Amino acid sequence: MVDEGEEVLYPNPGYPEYEAAAYFAGGKPVPYKLAVENDFRIDPDRIAELITSKTKLLVINSPENPCGSVVTREELRALVELSEDHGFYILSDEIYRPILFDGEKHHSPLEVKGGLDRVVIVDGFSKRYAMTGWRIGYALVPEEIMPQVFTLLNVMTSCPNSISQRAALAALKGPQDPVFRMAREYEKRRNIAVERLSEVGGIKFAKPRGAFYLMIDVRKVLGKLRKNSEEFVKMLIEKYGVAFLHGTALGSYGEGFIRMSFATSEEEIIEGIERFKRALNDILSS
Repeated sequence: MVDEGEEVLYPNPGYPEYEAAAYFAGGKPVPYKLAVENDFRIDPDRIAELITSKTKLLVINSPENPCGSVVTREELRALVELSEDHGFYILSDEIYRPILFDGEKHHSPLEVKGGLDRVVIVDGFSKRYAMTGWRIGYALVPEEIMPQVFTLLNVMTSCPNSISQRAALAALKGPQDPVFRMAREYEKRRNIAVERLSEVGGIKFAKPRGAFYLMIDVRKVLGKLRKNSEEFVKMLIEKYGVAFLHGTALGSYGEGFIRMSFATSEEEIIEGIERFKRALNDILSS
């Protein structure tokens, strides 16, 4: 889809492979910012400002890693209209789509009139069925770019292994209740994390509406420490025994933030936040 010098708009903070894939294709990655002040929502007006004659692809991810934001149908309609007006494709990464909270609904560009012609959907089994190690996924692409997809698969993976394919079929054909129970369990853990973090001073965050991550704004703390986010998470693990991912691992706009995962036990969530709280109390009271 992307030729030498063509531009790829991608979310930042976001999954780092979007930027890497753009470089790999010879394209120019152009980040669009997801801001905590806007609950990390995608802003179609901001996307429109970034579009040029070289824009070839817009990447969206909903629910989004690492911010937990969920795109609305109205936002998708605006994005599809932009793709039609300017002639670029949309790549919709829907890997986290079953993991939604507070009654949120998943929406895909395919629901929007005109979305079928210029949209690529990528999804897989790693999150829905907890099959990360099986490395099995799928894509829905317009017929006109199928030759390029086949060429890419041939030179990269040839084909998924037969064991993973059998396991994926078993997951699809089997009971789906565990998927919904898993999502509700993640919601419960999200609620615990939000409640506990609300008691921690010196930080800000947006309540995630999907996926199993939470981005924490620690710019006030970093200003006091005179450290960047990478140095801060190193200090947290070495001195307090609690692990976060520094925001710049997820893009340049991630500086000043750290990512927490609540894909762990309730006990570890509570203990981890207690250690984080202790660290911030020590820093802000010094």
